[in-house]
Amino acid sequence: MAMMIVMYHILPILLAILCVECQQVQPLLRYPKPVCGTRKISTRGLIVGGSETVPGEWPWHAAVYHVQDEGRVRKYVCGGTLIGAKFVLTTASCAGNKHRRGKSDASVVELGQYDLAESSRQKVEVAVKRAIVHEQFTFGTPKNDVAVLELRHAVSFTDYIQPACLPKESEAIKEFESETGTIVGWGNKLDGVLADRLQSAQVPIISLIECLQSDPDFFGKTLNTGMFCAGRKNGTAPCFGDAGGGMFFKEERGWVLRGITSFTSAGPIGECNTQQFFGLSNVVYYLEWIQNAIGKSQGHLRRKNSTSRSCGVRSTAIQGLGRNGEWPWQAAVYHVHRGSNPGREFACSGTLIGSRYLVTTVSCARYEAKNGTNFPIVVELGHVDLNDSASPRVSVGVRKVFVHEQYVRGDTKHNLALLQLRNPVDYTDHILPVCLPDSSLSDMQFGNRSGSLVGWNTAERLQSVQLSIVRCSGSDVSSKVFCAMSENATTNCVGDEGSGWFLNKNEVWTLYGVVSEPRKGCDYQQYLELANVATFSAWIKNKINQQDD
Repeated sequence: MAMMIVMYHILPILLAILCVECQQVQPLLRYPKPVCGTRKISTRGLIVGGSETVPGEWPWHAAVYHVQDEGRVRKYVCGGTLIGAKFVLTTASCAGNKHRRGKSDASVVELGQYDLAESSRQKVEVAVKRAIVHEQFTFGTPKNDVAVLELRHAVSFTDYIQPACLPKESEAIKEFESETGTIVGWGNKLDGVLADRLQSAQVPIISLIECLQSDPDFFGKTLNTGMFCAGRKNGTAPCFGDAGGGMFFKEERGWVLRGITSFTSAGPIGECNTQQFFGLSNVVYYLEWIQNAIGKSQGHLRRKNSTSRSCGVRSTAIQGLGRNGEWPWQAAVYHVHRGSNPGREFACSGTLIGSRYLVTTVSCARYEAKNGTNFPIVVELGHVDLNDSASPRVSVGVRKVFVHEQYVRGDTKHNLALLQLRNPVDYTDHILPVCLPDSSLSDMQFGNRSGSLVGWNTAERLQSVQLSIVRCSGSDVSSKVFCAMSENATTNCVGDEGSGWFLNKNEVWTLYGVVSEPRKGCDYQQYLELANVATFSAWIKNKINQQDD
């Protein structure tokens, strides 16, 4: 049986594009996420070439309806994917009204649905509150064909209603070329009739070169950044009504949405061309746009590698000090031992400044084993007790260490390093970035500013202490270093290297200092020397921008 995805809007034959319409997606940005991409219903295997599914097999797939004539007319138009309790991801061509920019005909979404011709107890119908269409989308072209549907109220997750996972920022679609994913929809069958029961088919991702070579005239005009191709050219393809549905990949963390069915070429008489590849919107390419669209609707904005006002704010769900989430940017850095005595050892602290970046010291990040090689590094985020495995911690490997070019072993002036994580972390109540300073510490009055030093010290549980800026008598300090000390004889000890010193202004926390190695050991009467982060802000941002370009 051929699997075809139905598209509601057919673009002009002159363009030979059939746009597909879809639904919205929601990743929860700065709140704890539900488990995503997990089926609650046992299913049989899928059949390559298209097959009927069973109820609950694709619990994140949604049906999008346009309601007209004051609710008297309701028409199925496309699919979508649930990505959170209040958001569905679909195509802009489905979500938007071509005559009224910013308005939407996609008025109703059905979740938990399997058979469009029958009603079921597991089905939930929710009105669409708002359609957020990509600002650069134009009807008649598949470029930027992505939209988010915000539902009027959050849905409850059941065996038949679950969110799909979104890809991670680092997972480029090129890495998945030739791999097989699953497309889902109620599109037209071979006889041209809309399928009542949800269909699925397995198709591979095709390289852009192969896609262009298959039909240079069509794909040469339509393919653009933010798109990719898939298909088998054997009758297994999307058709009218399948637009907006997802292409999913089974991974360790669950089913991940990587593509949104968008367009295919037309046959001689305008029918779906099932003997050709089809085009999809690349979800990872639009990931930041999706997250920002959702963030705006929730009253906050998430920016990639944020060092703006969206940083440095504790979650309102965290009440009281000494709890998980009090210092959500604090990280524990571990050195990983291999060989005859494998394991890992707590080495120092670090501070999260973006979804993929931490600041710590060079002497910690580049710690060498006896044979002269550097230890692999693992970072833990989201907890306060090093020995409490039940705390909401996240463990991430370090991909790359950036050492300040002027660092010399034993010198505190440039003892600052930037860690790039292997994968971006999701922001939650317990994991958030802190702000970087814009102004220099030299603007402060010495001895008149007190900030919070945070670290594990020699304890298992995270500690914090107030330290005031002091003059560094007898030391060779420069503008890149400042000193701080506590009035009640508390200072840093073993385990606090790399810890941050933070200032709070209007409930927004900023990282101003990073603790270097104590020159005189664990001495409670000795001031601390800290790297002045303000003088390194440009270096840090430059390194991040070089990686993200």
